[in-house]
Amino acid sequence: MLESSTHSLPAIMNSLVSTFHASLRPGQLLESLVNSIPGTYYFVKNQQGQFVGGTERFAQLISGEPLEGIIGKTDYDFVPTFLAQHFELGDQKVLTTGEPIYDQLELVPTAGGSLDWLSTTKVPLFGTNDEVVGLAGLTRLISD
Repeated sequence: MLESSTHSLPAIMNSLVSTFHASLRPGQLLESLVNSIPGTYYFVKNQQGQFVGGTERFAQLISGEPLEGIIGKTDYDFVPTFLAQHFELGDQKVLTTGEPIYDQLELVPTAGGSLDWLSTTKVPLFGTNDEVVGLAGLTRLISD
């Protein structure tokens, strides 16, 4: 009896987690947490490098627009080509190898025209068939 109940435990946990996540309004989990940390920004890109999610604060940083204004666009829409190419190289490394990049120092222009140093981490996002379908990034302002 104990043996069968331990085998069903992961299924019960998965059901509990899935049910909870399905009950949430979109954008409340990670986005809300990241928005509460000053100087921290979150973004999600698909295989084509298009923004498909993130925080309002990230969208404001790069574009001065709400999040909806960056969905479907790429870095090339917001930063000079040489910087977009640099960001794309990191993205492609994550997307093709499935390996994360941690704490990469980047100079990023803001929508207001200034330049900020940011430390960026990018991690692969895997689909249901274990293929890399995109990436999530967390970047934070370096103020020192």
